[in-house]
Amino acid sequence: EVSPDGLQYTFHLRRGVKFQTTDEFTPTRDMNADDVIFTFDRQMNPANPYHTYADRPYVYFEGVGMPKLISGWRKIDDYTLVLTLPAPHAPMIANLAMDFGSLMTKEYADFLAAKGRMKDLATKPVGTGPYVMVSWTKGSKAVIKANPNYWGGPPPIGNADFQPISEPTVRLSSLKTGEINLVSDLLPEQMAQVPQAAQTKGLESPTVILNTRSGPFKNQLVREAANLAIDKASLISKLYNGLGSVASCQIMGETTFGFDPNLKPYAYDVDKAKQLLAQAGDPHPSVTFVGDSSGRWLKDVELEQAIAGYLQAVGFNVTLKLADFSTYLSELFPKSNDATVARPDMVFVSTDNVLGDAD
Repeated sequence: EVSPDGLQYTFHLRRGVKFQTTDEFTPTRDMNADDVIFTFDRQMNPANPYHTYADRPYVYFEGVGMPKLISGWRKIDDYTLVLTLPAPHAPMIANLAMDFGSLMTKEYADFLAAKGRMKDLATKPVGTGPYVMVSWTKGSKAVIKANPNYWGGPPPIGNADFQPISEPTVRLSSLKTGEINLVSDLLPEQMAQVPQAAQTKGLESPTVILNTRSGPFKNQLVREAANLAIDKASLISKLYNGLGSVASCQIMGETTFGFDPNLKPYAYDVDKAKQLLAQAGDPHPSVTFVGDSSGRWLKDVELEQAIAGYLQAVGFNVTLKLADFSTYLSELFPKSNDATVARPDMVFVSTDNVLGDAD
């Protein structure tokens, strides 16, 4: 229930939802409002003993601005609580559905704190979902089994092993030999090589951020030239095997609130791009293009190299810097947002807009 002014959300919790039992921990109560409050307080409140237990920040929680978007939680009774906001925030329900909103059990957290093993909250989790964590070996394997007390009934698959395989060709080979039963993140060109493959529209939008504060891209004509220089349809066909669509001048898809169907993508026009550069006064502007070299996003390195090639073909002098992820992040998110801080002319990023809100 949302108040008319959009500042209060009243939640009524499902009754009879049980936290999982492990070899050493047996919950004495069902999930209740105390668990909801603990889940968010540990991320917002520096005084909470679990705020720094994992020796790392709450990246997504802080990244979407949750500490500033929430005023606090108030418990009405064990199954009713109220979330208060300082100002209305349209995608708040979507925010709460992100990973950081997964409910943690306060009872288990207190149990671990008493034993001096707070980090087990992350490495030996206890939840309310359809599966129980049996074991986890970092970088090697995670084993889960069906939760017999799951409120939604038994899941269709009883047990599962998850094995991270970073190399795409090894993933494919392991599937074809029967070593594994299911893989995700197939390369587009691999889909025809497997017995059965499923696909769905994704949210990722590979994007190049231009520095409009200084340098060549401060000039609108140069920005337009860069857009006209890139054959986006060809990139989709050659790099992604046709599995994609050209963005219509907005980093969101048609399912996102705020999508404008009237916007159209820039055409591929080499001659017009060269003309605009000449009109801008520099037919051969020098730009630095920063990208991530880790392969974090599908075909990212190949895409960055292709974009640099297209720009060079119309006259840009492109210095492509493919950095390790930490260096890349420092370029993408400089310590200061001051306009005098030097920034790259171009930075590659892939956005997904999982909140479904254009803002």
